[in-house]
Amino acid sequence: MMRNIELGDDMEVTTATTVEVGAVIHVRFEGKSEDILLGDLNVALDTPDNLVKTAVANWIDVEEGAFDKFVVERNDNGDMTIRPEAVFGSCID
Repeated sequence: MMRNIELGDDMEVTTATTVEVGAVIHVRFEGKSEDILLGDLNVALDTPDNLVKTAVANWIDVEEGAFDKFVVERNDNGDMTIRPEAVFGSCID
C-alpha cells in the first residue's frame, strides 16, 4: 500500500509500508504525556525519525524544532516513543 505523508507546507514523503493497526507513539513533552495513533499522524513504521518528529510537533501544535534533541525509539510491537536524548557519563561540578 502506498501512502503520501504530508508534513507541513513543503514536505511530503511516499512510503510503501503500512501503518501498524493500533500502534501508537508515546510522547512526553513539557510535563505532559500523550499516546497518539500512528495512523492519526499518517506515520508508517519506516518513516524517518525527522519526519516522525515533525508530524508529532504539528499534532501538538509546537514549533517543528521542538523535538530536535529528542530520539525516536521503535519497539518490536510497532509502537514508538519520543523522548529526550539521554546523556550518560557526564558529571556536573
